[in-house]
Amino acid sequence: GPLITMSYIFFSSKKDEKYHQVAMMFALLLFVIIGVGSNIVYGLYAKVMILTLLGEKYLVIYPYLEWASLYGTLTAMIMFLNYYFLAKEQRIGIVFFISLPFYILTLNLCAKIATDVIYISILYSMCIIGLFLLAFFGNRLRHLISIFRE
Repeated sequence: GPLITMSYIFFSSKKDEKYHQVAMMFALLLFVIIGVGSNIVYGLYAKVMILTLLGEKYLVIYPYLEWASLYGTLTAMIMFLNYYFLAKEQRIGIVFFISLPFYILTLNLCAKIATDVIYISILYSMCIIGLFLLAFFGNRLRHLISIFRE
């Protein structure tokens, strides 16, 4: 939440810019660890958590908790990466916003049941993250090549 929003301020600052790449890689690693951890926890203890916190009548959400965990992690990663690219004033930062109409159209045309919405949303999120990661590591590669050419 607020840390993702604060990352925009950090990445847009010219002060300590040399730490931006390290912070980005650390944050990405942290997202992966938290995402995998929450997925494991929901996979192992979802039923117990639902029964304890919500009661038996909410067991119908049991099959969706792992998917929701994955989607939540992916959405947080998209916001973080998007803020990074917007702070760096790179055009790739608008890909998320430009692609939203296609996502909404796909949901309207292809999603017939709730699981379709889940699968389409996760696939869309993975595609956006893939584009962001290609841009990030592509920039890093270009930077490293420029250092060796000097």
